[in-house]
Amino acid sequence: METVPNPKTGSFIVLLLLCSTQFIVVLDTTVVNIALPAIQQALDFTPQNLQWVANAYQLMFAGLLLLGGRIADIFGRRKLFILGLILFSLASLAAGFGLSEWELIAARVVQGIAAAIISPAALSILTVTFPQGRERDRALGVFGAMAGIGAVAGLFLGGILTQFLGWQWVFLINFPVGVVIALLSLVYLEKQPGLGIEKGFDLPGALTVTTGLVLLVYTLVQTGERGWSSLWTLGSFGVALLLFILFVVIELKSPAPMVDFAIFRYRRLTGANLIAILAAGCIGGTLFLLTLYLQQALGYSALETGLALLPFEFATVFAATFSARAVTRYGVRVVLPISLTVYAAGLFLLSRVETDSSYLLILLPGTLLFGLGLTGSGIPLTIAAVSGVPHSQAGLASGLISTTQQIGISIGLAVISTIAASVTANFTGIVPAKEAAVQGYQAGFLTAAGFAAVGVVLALVLLREKKVPTEPVIAEQLEEISR
Repeated sequence: METVPNPKTGSFIVLLLLCSTQFIVVLDTTVVNIALPAIQQALDFTPQNLQWVANAYQLMFAGLLLLGGRIADIFGRRKLFILGLILFSLASLAAGFGLSEWELIAARVVQGIAAAIISPAALSILTVTFPQGRERDRALGVFGAMAGIGAVAGLFLGGILTQFLGWQWVFLINFPVGVVIALLSLVYLEKQPGLGIEKGFDLPGALTVTTGLVLLVYTLVQTGERGWSSLWTLGSFGVALLLFILFVVIELKSPAPMVDFAIFRYRRLTGANLIAILAAGCIGGTLFLLTLYLQQALGYSALETGLALLPFEFATVFAATFSARAVTRYGVRVVLPISLTVYAAGLFLLSRVETDSSYLLILLPGTLLFGLGLTGSGIPLTIAAVSGVPHSQAGLASGLISTTQQIGISIGLAVISTIAASVTANFTGIVPAKEAAVQGYQAGFLTAAGFAAVGVVLALVLLREKKVPTEPVIAEQLEEISR
């Protein structure tokens, strides 16, 4: 049995709860960035430890998503969703009242663990709640838009909260919101059992893949400090690879695998996950460099930076509505390459920034295209990744696409920021410092545009089906699988 909306209220309240949750989970990946200088001053953070206020959350979030999705399938999505919200709210409260470096970092670790439970549970609840076709596409469109809106809203709200209420409120604001959503979920989501632990839980597989993912993300985070070619970096990548190989061996022999590799027979799911790594790779690095460019090159304040990115947020909202309807009418294979092309165009335009670029001529059109392409591609990717998958594997499919997106963000941030730093270092001493930094930003934005361009090619090659199968086809597939 699956989670369904309470018939007294219909699916609208369910969608509102899920989207609100997705918003605060993604918000917390960026809201802290602008507050970091204030946090450093208040808690006397060392420069080396300060980065872990942001990285600790990302590390746990990305590393545990796959496990979180599978646990939701086994123990029940509604139960895990509510427990995750409670844990997230309490961790946010602890972060807001943190009095030392390690108290705050520990709270961020717990926040990341909770987010890894919430996010795939929310997406799988949505997948099994809304029927295949137009209704689900629109629901996924709104849900997907929350990722782009949350990421940019984090930058905007982070500036406002830090400037007017204090850095603590970038965390404390989550507590009342999370508690309210958890309470409403108890009322509006019906309690339905999961698959059950009696069918087996693949503990060795869970440990190996989770350890491998955490190590991979940790290594990517550390490349900026240790370098890509250092013995430590290469060794850590090697250990992560061995863990993934061991995981595959374990899964192939396990009677109750954590990841049933038969799920990859769905061509759309496999292709969507590969493309998602590239598409998501553009996000983290681009927003990171864009924030630095606005503040360091153009001299914007934290609040002005948030305001400058508001058009980007509006573009993501518009694209959410357009993209979901377009997928329903024209199919993923038409909408996705077009959206990725718009994505690449916006990033290419941003790569033309100078030390005194015009906001209206370069930044505004560049960020608008970036926002349109971000959500315009994210929604068809999510639809392709979960459509046609049996309900019993909805949590796994949701965990997979969420994991690849978060891993993509980590890879993109590491690669793009490293390239930007390297180019800046090459120009340092030859040109003024600000111009050297801008050269690095240009290279980073151009790299992101390259990621999106490769995504266009993969979308044309890997997603050849014209449209998502209709509901009768899905029913036939599920009946065939049950046999």
